Amino acid sequence: MDWTQRRDRDGVVVAFPFQNAELVRVAPELAGLPQAGEVHGYDTRSREIRSGPLMMPSLLERLPGWRWVAPLAFLRPIASMFYAYLRRR
Repeated sequence: MDWTQRRDRDGVVVAFPFQNAELVRVAPELAGLPQAGEVHGYDTRSREIRSGPLMMPSLLERLPGWRWVAPLAFLRPIASMFYAYLRRR
């Protein structure tokens, strides 16, 4: 999340640890889901939850300077590679 937040000049991405009590208030859809081991993305407009590589296109299209990569992230191998890179950071 540090990598993402450094690139989020518009402040559209909010990071919560799963243990944060505020998370269930902000995203009640996450309550009760298995959350360990994956990064989850939650769109407050559509209320849609994506995790792992599947969240990469929607995350990248919201980051200034990275929107051009979002269409490539729909390709599963590229999304998986980028997600693995982010998890190591």
